[in-house]
Amino acid sequence: MAYKIINTFQHPQGSLTQGLAIYKGKFIESIELYGTSALRKISIDTGLINMIHILPDDYIGADCTVLNNQVYHLTMKNNTGVIYDMATFNILSTFFYEGGGDGRGLTNNGTELIISNGSNVLSYIDLVNFKVVRTINVTHTDDKNKLELKLNTLVYVDGLIYSNIWRSFNIVCIDSKTGIVKHFIDLTTLYTPLVKEHILNGIAYDPDKKNLFVTGINWPSIYEIDLRLKKSICRII
Repeated sequence: MAYKIINTFQHPQGSLTQGLAIYKGKFIESIELYGTSALRKISIDTGLINMIHILPDDYIGADCTVLNNQVYHLTMKNNTGVIYDMATFNILSTFFYEGGGDGRGLTNNGTELIISNGSNVLSYIDLVNFKVVRTINVTHTDDKNKLELKLNTLVYVDGLIYSNIWRSFNIVCIDSKTGIVKHFIDLTTLYTPLVKEHILNGIAYDPDKKNLFVTGINWPSIYEIDLRLKKSICRII
C-alpha cells in the first residue's frame, strides 16, 4: 500500500509513545516517560496536553483504546489493565487479562478487546470477565503458514487490524477473522529519527475522516495519512 501525508500535528517532546487513540478531537496517548508511565489527553489542533494521569511506578504503560466513553489502558509485564472515565481520567476499575506474554497492543471491535503480546498471536478478550474468547495466529496466506511477527500497537478498522511491527517502520493490515495479512505499509520514508531506537510506535484511526494517524517514540510530529493500494486509486478504509 502507498500513503499520502494529509496533515502533520505537533507531538509533545520527550514522548516515549506506547499507544495512541482518537476521541472527539483529542489524542489519547499512552507513554512511558522517564521511568513513569502515564495516560494523557492531547489537543489535536494545538498539541497541548489537556489532561494526564500518572501510573504507579510498578506499571509500564502499553497501548490504549476507547470504548463506550471509557479508556482501556494496557500495561506490560503484569497482565493488568486499567479502565478510566474519559471525561475525568478517574480510574473506574482495573482488570487482570489472560493471554500471557508481554502485553503490547490493545484495540477493540466494539464488543471485545483485542490484545497483542509481542508475538504473532492476537487474543480476543471478553469485556465482562476479561477471559480469552479466542486467539488467532497471524499468517501470510490461507495456507496458515505462521509469520514470525512481533505485533505491537493495534487499531481496528472495519474488519481489519492494523499493527506496527516492533522495532520497525512497517505496518501490517490483518483480517480480524482469519489472521491473514491483507496489506503491508512501509513508512520508512515518513520520518527519519536521530536515534535508531525512536521507531514507529502508535497508530490511531479517525472514523470520520477515514484516515490513520501515526507517530513514534520521541517523534516531534503525529502524521495523518491516507492509504491507497499502490495499483489502485480506490480507498480501502
